[in-house]
Amino acid sequence: MLQMSEIQSKKKQGHRADIDGMRAIAVSAVVLFHVKVPFLSGGFCGVDVFFVLSGFLISRIIFRELENGAFSMVNFWERRIRRIFPALSLVVITTLLAGWFLLLPQDFRYLGQSAFAQSASASNIYFWMVSGYFDQSAEIKPLLHTWSLSVEEQFYLLFPVLLLGLRRVVFPLRVCALAVVWSLSLFWNIWSVNRYPELNFFLLPSRTWELITGALVALAPPHAPSLSGRTSNLLATIGLILVVASFIFINPSMSFPGWVALVPCVGTGLLIWVHGLQKTWVS
Repeated sequence: MLQMSEIQSKKKQGHRADIDGMRAIAVSAVVLFHVKVPFLSGGFCGVDVFFVLSGFLISRIIFRELENGAFSMVNFWERRIRRIFPALSLVVITTLLAGWFLLLPQDFRYLGQSAFAQSASASNIYFWMVSGYFDQSAEIKPLLHTWSLSVEEQFYLLFPVLLLGLRRVVFPLRVCALAVVWSLSLFWNIWSVNRYPELNFFLLPSRTWELITGALVALAPPHAPSLSGRTSNLLATIGLILVVASFIFINPSMSFPGWVALVPCVGTGLLIWVHGLQKTWVS
């Protein structure tokens, strides 16, 4: 549930129905991938779409509060906890109860370990240590999907510290600083994808650039040039093609995330940015 300050922030900035739509598409793509729909071999890229969306939404809140001199890290983290943990706790408890009746003792023990890891916002670290996302054994790990939430929670813990350090920096240098972090994370992601594939897939350092893609988009609209309707529609079409193509043509046999993850992330960033300026046929 949104806290009052977040509701007020959404009212000021305007509700983005297009983002709700992209969220729904991203979640659907991941679910359909896991039920093995044949033409969605890259449905897992919905997680990457979600990372960009989350980076955008959370950065928009922080940037607005910093501009108004109202940002507090303690209040920010408290709002995150209040928003995430009630629903997450219900999911974990329900899963544990179901697992007690449905899983073998060894599998239930693993479920308990993953539930404990998620309670510490570290399920991505746990699953990195015990299995791969695309392993056959992953199918009997009911809380596997929480790895991406742990990545976001770790980002929420660290990113505000970076932004507070940049709050008095002029806008161009702020963008440059975020671009440097984005570049370092992307470089690590591409370099490590074949050397340390599981670490690369699950851990924050190789996913930070995806979340910061959304943050950079959140900085862009107030300083963006006006676009013609034709240009906006063209950019939105390119963004949509990139996202849909990632769902259809990317597959688990590829080195992922790596540079391939640029496809859904750039596509999502384009869609968010263009729709923040004006409506297109996509929205």
